[in-house]
Amino acid sequence: MMRDFTVLTLLAIWCFAGFFLSMKWLLDVSNHNGSRDGPDPATISKWMLWIWFGLDGTGIERSVDFHLVLGPSLMIAFAFLGNTLFLTILVSMLTNTFSKIVANATAEIHFRRAVLTFEGVKSDSIFAYRPPFNVVALLILLPLKLLLSPRWFHSVNVAMIRIHNAPILLLIGFYERHQLWRAPNGQPRGPSKRSKLFPWTFSGFSPHGDIQAVFETDPPEAILGKTVEVDLLT
Repeated sequence: MMRDFTVLTLLAIWCFAGFFLSMKWLLDVSNHNGSRDGPDPATISKWMLWIWFGLDGTGIERSVDFHLVLGPSLMIAFAFLGNTLFLTILVSMLTNTFSKIVANATAEIHFRRAVLTFEGVKSDSIFAYRPPFNVVALLILLPLKLLLSPRWFHSVNVAMIRIHNAPILLLIGFYERHQLWRAPNGQPRGPSKRSKLFPWTFSGFSPHGDIQAVFETDPPEAILGKTVEVDLLT
């Protein structure tokens, strides 16, 4: 909104300066031809401002002092452009911009709240601890921060976060492995062998577990057929 207002204000100043110079040049030509002395530049500016805001029509009445034909024509054109066209465009532009702001107000508020939330999460290390453990972490970490170096403090903080969130992560992993990763026939997916007493594979804790599972999985028959054809060609 401020950008639109600034652009339109600059255009209005440019228009005002153009008409003012035209009036000044007409007045200089009229004085050079021996006519009576006309108004000074300050008076011309005052008349144009009055016409701009619709306060007084003295400038239109005295426009014949500049030129018999061009003076009234320029003043009437300035009154039309300044008081009618520019003000109408300004009101319409600001109204349109304000309506867009009001229409997107809810989304803007949600965006600002999301940004503030993410900033708070990133700036507050205690956010990683669930209540009431965040109070315990605060009582433990603040004294340790004065005793340990930044590197050791970071290591202790990461270790405490892992210990604190380990039970929840284990429960989520157990549920995903035994409920979401089942084949359509009810059997667990993958060729890995699990015992019935403790059906769990700890390969998921290592980044090499997925790579090893790729080598343990049998390829499809179509891929095997293409591999045999390539071997025969070579």
